Amino acid sequence: METRNEPFYRKSRKAWYLQVGKRQIKLAENKAEAWAKWHALMSHGETCKESKPSLKTICEAFLNETKSSRSEKTWQWYGMYIDRLLLGIKGDMVAENVSMADVQMLILKQVGWKQNTRHNFGRAVQRVFSWAEKNNLIEKNPVKHLEKCPTEAREDYVTPEQWSFIEPSLTEGPFKDLLILAWDTGMRPQELIRIEARHFRKDERMVVFPASEAKGKKRPRVVYLATQRAFEIIERCSCVNQVGPILTNSNGRPWNKMSVNCSMRSMAKKIGIKTHLGAFRKSYCTEALKNGVDPITLAKLMGHVDAGMIMKVYSQVHQDREFMAESAMKAKGLLPDTKRVVPENLDK
Repeated sequence: METRNEPFYRKSRKAWYLQVGKRQIKLAENKAEAWAKWHALMSHGETCKESKPSLKTICEAFLNETKSSRSEKTWQWYGMYIDRLLLGIKGDMVAENVSMADVQMLILKQVGWKQNTRHNFGRAVQRVFSWAEKNNLIEKNPVKHLEKCPTEAREDYVTPEQWSFIEPSLTEGPFKDLLILAWDTGMRPQELIRIEARHFRKDERMVVFPASEAKGKKRPRVVYLATQRAFEIIERCSCVNQVGPILTNSNGRPWNKMSVNCSMRSMAKKIGIKTHLGAFRKSYCTEALKNGVDPITLAKLMGHVDAGMIMKVYSQVHQDREFMAESAMKAKGLLPDTKRVVPENLDK
């Protein structure tokens, strides 16, 4: 097999390749991108001899691919964990020589990481190596069987009692509008801060994100504005900000994760209730189930394909002991539909 020193195009595969010894490595389908990757390989000392790529090489190639094919948020998410990987393991190390023990030791050293962060790091590392193997940058994936730390669901949610205390304590303004919409619609935090006037369908009383902007990018995300106040907030804000996100903070800038968390911390100092925007989505789910909405319908209202996430993550009905006690009595036919009966001494 002839060795080629520069990228070449394979018509049958409609992509650009690089010959490295006996292997043909796919660079990209686009010529400019393929040559950019080739120059990156050359600049880091990778020659066209049968040499094995370094950890840094496959990481940079993966990030270049992700930047061109995925959203900026996804690229930044992977970049955050890859930076940590290259800080903990020398980048010039041959990628195939990285062991699962190296990765696990690196995770153990991160004392401040929570369980979900450890899981996400392992997931990102596995993704890099599986991508490199799929694209023939490496012959085998050394971390294919890495045991990731199990995820930990956050069970905190805002109860109706807490909301009845939070709402009147908030000053009229952008932050109160944001929390009211979160409570009344159950939207995802990222959906709330990205609503634009073009998403608002006034006559149908709904917000619709096209499939290309919805999570999963497979089908449109429809949010029904059931309460009059939610409808009025969206209507008012869409008239004020006709271009870009309609929900802005007190400085007139679109909300982001940092500004939302900052306002949440200020609220916690003021009224003593510490929460986060995602907790309102769990509250919407929990109260809907308690009010008799079936899980399949609720899943569609919340933008899920099926009821799996409702039952596994969002439903927190088990934390309402009064409701659970009533449901247990209903299950045995001991509770008339028109009368609410709760057993005494529930705490014993």
